[in-house]
Amino acid sequence: MHPRTRFPAPLFAPKYLLQDLALAREFRVQASLLTANCGDQRYANLRQAVRENAEVLIVDPLTHAFTYRGYLDKPTFTALPYAPQQPFDAAYFRDAEHSRNLAGQVLDYEIDLGTDILVPPYLYTRDLDDGRLRSNLRLIADGLRHRAERRIERPVFAMVCFSGTILESPVGTQDLIDQYREPDVDGYLVLVENFDDRQVSTQMLMGLARLVRGLAVERDVIVCSIASFGQVLTALGANGFSAGVGWLETFREVNLQPGRANFPADRAHRSQFYYFPELLSYLPPDAARDIFRADGSETAQTFACNCSACAEGLPENPPQKKQHFMHRRLREMADLAARPPEDRPRFMRDRIGLALELAGAIEEEGFVRIPTEHFIRWIAVIDGLAGVPAAEADPGPSPEDLDQAIRDVRQRGQDAPPRR
Repeated sequence: MHPRTRFPAPLFAPKYLLQDLALAREFRVQASLLTANCGDQRYANLRQAVRENAEVLIVDPLTHAFTYRGYLDKPTFTALPYAPQQPFDAAYFRDAEHSRNLAGQVLDYEIDLGTDILVPPYLYTRDLDDGRLRSNLRLIADGLRHRAERRIERPVFAMVCFSGTILESPVGTQDLIDQYREPDVDGYLVLVENFDDRQVSTQMLMGLARLVRGLAVERDVIVCSIASFGQVLTALGANGFSAGVGWLETFREVNLQPGRANFPADRAHRSQFYYFPELLSYLPPDAARDIFRADGSETAQTFACNCSACAEGLPENPPQKKQHFMHRRLREMADLAARPPEDRPRFMRDRIGLALELAGAIEEEGFVRIPTEHFIRWIAVIDGLAGVPAAEADPGPSPEDLDQAIRDVRQRGQDAPPRR
């Protein structure tokens, strides 16, 4: 971490929805990411709770939506004071006055919401030849100018929002780093389109890790809308990551298109899943019940959670599952923070290796298949960038290490509230 960082410890910044009000009130966090449309009056209680329980509030201005007609279907988007009557086109951003006015309106609105970090307006970039990239750089410059003119003493973070295909080319990745390193910003929010960390290739994972490390030189970096690979990126140099509570780990361009006024149908379904931190994964309801039932997986039951949401047994409803997720995610970040930065890559590699061993034991004992193919790719990224020996025959710890981990969990369990 550099001396001027706003985030001296690894962080998870939750991105709450309206139905997450109780969580926003319960959990004190280093940072929260609030979307600009939460300025709508119906979000007033959520906005207040997030502001009170986040040491640092970041507001996402959502301006990437405004070159697509889809935002016209969303009343909370059209109600934003800087929302255009019709989608922005390239001509709009060629006008220097328009660009300056938009940057000023966006930053002033963020200040009204109580933000601690200013995020200039941004657009989604499909590739390095996309005119939106040049517009983004102008908007960052205009945001920095507005801060200086108004003498606002708050850091500016640039949103780097782009297609994951750029990461497939080391040359393209470096070009993106170089262009976003040019403005004198204090940090970055990184948002990659269609980046499902369980599905993308090793090449794309490696590209994102290289991007993060390149941007993180003397500047803060938070990766947005990403699942557990965010912990790997934090171990490799990011300050942390942001996502929804049990949902919204992938941003997709299609959600900006018309006809997507509501959230995708799978989000309500995803809130039914149960987070199993030792597997760095969510379990569908049926799989969770099969694993943790009395005649399920003995190994998995050793890791049964004793947080307040799970003290009475496996939680059944989404609010309790989200509460469990927050307890465990914040504990994961505390565990990562307890290691010196130079030890964090090895720590995450060992966690992934244990997840591989644990998944194998669960499949053998409980006949529940846990996808693990992505873990091999994650380990390859750590080995490739952090100098961890890549020639080891086994990709993770041995079964003896899993046995030791189980013994450690049992020992810690003696100090935890009993499960009934």
